[in-house]
Amino acid sequence: MARLVVQRAWVAANTGEVDTVRWPNCKMLATVESLRVVGGKSSDLERRYYISSRLMTAEALLKPFAVTGESKIACTGCST
Repeated sequence: MARLVVQRAWVAANTGEVDTVRWPNCKMLATVESLRVVGGKSSDLERRYYISSRLMTAEALLKPFAVTGESKIACTGCST
């Protein structure tokens, strides 16, 4: 049974939104949305939030989330 995974990511530099006294190395804020469709049924939209000590593009952020095997991935709406 084929599975479709759609992921979108947004990233932004930390410009004071995260307290750098508490999180001294925070350089980036990110959001990843994921939606899965298996056998014609879609999951609830999942939204995860991240802080990172490394600046990266939305595309680079999504690479660790890539699914292998019979899944198909469509990355849409990536922005930096």
